[in-house]
Amino acid sequence: DGGAASSPSYWENGDSILLGRVPQERLLERAAWEFFSGMDGENQPHWSRDESWSRPIFYYFNMTGENHIVYNTGLRRYLMGNYSFIDAQGHPRPYHQAWPASARRSQLTLYEAPEPWGPWSLFYRDDDWGCLGDYQPNFPTKWMSADGKTLWMVSSGSYEDYNFTIQKLVLETSE
Repeated sequence: DGGAASSPSYWENGDSILLGRVPQERLLERAAWEFFSGMDGENQPHWSRDESWSRPIFYYFNMTGENHIVYNTGLRRYLMGNYSFIDAQGHPRPYHQAWPASARRSQLTLYEAPEPWGPWSLFYRDDDWGCLGDYQPNFPTKWMSADGKTLWMVSSGSYEDYNFTIQKLVLETSE
């Protein structure tokens, strides 16, 4: 086993994300949930109530956290922020509390997709997002401009410096 210091922690540095859906009024009913289980022969999403059939919608080996996906109405795209911890060579560093502060480094990656199941495309990467980064970057839809190009990223400080952090983003599109 090796203990917590030798294994990925549950909130960052996992491998993938699964997608589930449920009617809002039945959120607490486990039997009402369905899970994305891949694309069918006509390239349509397939859903299953059996979570063992679920398939990842996003995969980034040892670099995936508890990401949030939001729909940007102005751009008609889904957005996702991801943070993780890396070593000096940029390799995944799964358990951030177990290594010296002088060696800590985090990575921020931002993705977009046409559907919540992807395919996901990287549009921003920062390999030096501070020594601890910020937990779970997210984009509140109330803080997006009508055209979707100006938005605010919200995150919380991590480990030693919990705080409410907002950053303004102005996106440039190729269209």
